[in-house]
Amino acid sequence: MRPQGAEAKIDIHIVSKGVMRKKCLTLICLVPLFVFAQKEKQNLLVWKNNRKLTWKDFQGAEPAKHVKDAAAETTTTIHCTYSFTADTLKYLVYSTFDKTESWTKIFNDYSLKHEQDHFDISEIVTRRLREYFQNAAVSTAKNSKDSFKMQVQKIIDSEPILQEEYDDQTVFGRDSLQQHKWNRYIAKTLDSLKCYTQLSGKRLMNFLPRRVCR
Repeated sequence: MRPQGAEAKIDIHIVSKGVMRKKCLTLICLVPLFVFAQKEKQNLLVWKNNRKLTWKDFQGAEPAKHVKDAAAETTTTIHCTYSFTADTLKYLVYSTFDKTESWTKIFNDYSLKHEQDHFDISEIVTRRLREYFQNAAVSTAKNSKDSFKMQVQKIIDSEPILQEEYDDQTVFGRDSLQQHKWNRYIAKTLDSLKCYTQLSGKRLMNFLPRRVCR
């Protein structure tokens, strides 16, 4: 049970490896909105179009026990915070890369692109969340809010599915043809959601802006 007026923060934490993936989902309550909780930690990179990953960003130590043949591990997180205040919906959504939880033992450009795509997939889902927050039908009625929250969770749950599909189809980057197809798909999808790059926003709950992204 959440105290009345408390805000919800949903964090999805994804770890992508060269051979397998692991994931966890946590729900945290009573988080202040529009405050970068702990601000932007030095070990976290917020996704930016003009800031691509480099191998220097992979600062974590290779674990003593990991999947055989794993060559790199990328850790990304989607941070999604929103609140209902009177007739207003406010939200903050952004994706990050964790330097200290990501590691590598390879240093070629092809593999780096594969890892960048994992981060970009997190950004795709992040933008889809912003798109939903901006355009979804929601009112002050409790059943409307509940339906809204369920859809938010559904979008979040799509992230690990998409990440796993990416690794499966590219065979963790080993299938160059599939890797090239995914490179194009990810770039095209990010471009189709270019209207939703602003991290935070607010809107009236009973008004549908219906923004067309061109």
